[in-house]
Amino acid sequence: MEPAGETEEPIPLSALQHAVYCLRQAALIHLERVWADNRFTAEGNVLHAVADKGGSRKGRCTRQVMALPLASKRLNIVGVADLVEFHPA
Repeated sequence: MEPAGETEEPIPLSALQHAVYCLRQAALIHLERVWADNRFTAEGNVLHAVADKGGSRKGRCTRQVMALPLASKRLNIVGVADLVEFHPA
């Protein structure tokens, strides 16, 4: 048996987020490719424009990185995190 990811397209992280929120929404977006923006999703797209630019910030005890690419061959997932916070161990 081949490991996941060698024969299948990777699963977008956004598909997992959509499935956690609503399985029907995830199916419409990622399987049926049927989705129309409404006022709320359009407003969300504007807010995401800031995070999508990338960059990082350092605080006293944390570092924040925006638009951080993530991938796992073992889990067969790929995507970009809007914001990841790093805390000292």
